Amino acid sequence: MTNNELFFNLYNELDDCLRNYYDISNLATSVIVKRINELNNSPSINDNKRGEQLDIIRNLRNSLAHVERVVASDENFLINQNIIDFLRHEIEIVDHPVTAFKICVPISKVLCAGLDCNVSEVANSMIKNGYTHIPILKDGCLYGVFSENTIFSYFVEKHNIKITNKSIILEYDEYLNIHCHATEYFIFVAKDMKISEIYPLFAKKNNCKRLSMIFVTEHGKENEKVLGIITSYDLLIN
Repeated sequence: MTNNELFFNLYNELDDCLRNYYDISNLATSVIVKRINELNNSPSINDNKRGEQLDIIRNLRNSLAHVERVVASDENFLINQNIIDFLRHEIEIVDHPVTAFKICVPISKVLCAGLDCNVSEVANSMIKNGYTHIPILKDGCLYGVFSENTIFSYFVEKHNIKITNKSIILEYDEYLNIHCHATEYFIFVAKDMKISEIYPLFAKKNNCKRLSMIFVTEHGKENEKVLGIITSYDLLIN
C-alpha cells in the first residue's frame, strides 16, 4: 500500500474514531472540523499547532478527493511520512485520550500540610517555592486549602493577624474550607475525565470567582483520597 492510499485510509479511520468519540452519527456534521475547532480553542499551544496541521490535512484530503483522475499511485501527488505519522498519532490520542490522572501532579509531589503544621513554616515554604495554595489533607482526603486568600479573609473579619512561632494551620480552620474562599473556587474531577473536558473548566467563572485548582480523585468525590492536582499551568504544558 502506498502512502497515498494509506493517507485516505487513515483519514477515514480518524473520522470514524471521532464520530465514536463525540457520539455523532450524522454524516452531515464534519467531526474533523469539530476537532479542529476544539484544538484551535484550546489554551494549549501544542493543541493549537495540531489544529492548524489537521486543518491543512483536511484541505489536502478534500483537494485530492475532488481532483478528477487522481489515483493513489499518481506520482504528481505524494503524501510524505510526516503526514502519515501525524494521522496515526491523532488516532491514538482519540482512541486513548489523555485523562486527568495522566496530566495531574501526583499528590506525593505536591507541597501539602496538616492542621497541626506551623503557619510560619508553611508560609515560608510557599514563598520559597513560589506557591500560592497549599492543600490541607486529613487522612489523605482534602480538608481545605491554605492560601493568600485565607490570610486575607482572616484579616478582613478579625481586623488583626497574630502569627507567632507557635501558630498552627488549625487556627485558620473556618477559612480553609474550599467553599469559603472569597475570590476563587476549587473542584473535584474523576481521574478518567478527558483533558478536552477539563480545558473549558478554567475558562468558567463561578459567582465572579476563578477556578484556582482541580483535585483529582477516583470518582471526583470530595470524600475520596486526593490522587493529584491540576492547575491551568499543567494544561498549558500538555
